[in-house]
Amino acid sequence: IKFTVNKDRNVYIPNVFSPNNDGINDVFFLSGNNKQILKVKKLSIYNRWGALVYEALDFLPDDTSHAWDGPDQDHKMNPGVFVYLIEVEFIDGWVGGFKGDVTIIR
Repeated sequence: IKFTVNKDRNVYIPNVFSPNNDGINDVFFLSGNNKQILKVKKLSIYNRWGALVYEALDFLPDDTSHAWDGPDQDHKMNPGVFVYLIEVEFIDGWVGGFKGDVTIIR
């Protein structure tokens, strides 16, 4: 008898946001099931030249206090595409890496 266990990793990462202070999609953050995720170990955002523009460590999903609202060292970023790398630790001990891009629109 063979059993196959599928573990759905419910992690939601937006691909666009608009930091224009209108109260709608103003920040970039990871959302997920708090019953599955122990913590977000690392969230890193890079510009198109590979320079780190934002980093947050060891926080819970859906925690907007660790969300990126678009600036690089307090300078408003122009619209563009940025790359993210995210490490998430799940309650079963598995650490998953997620990568992709997010676009800032104004």
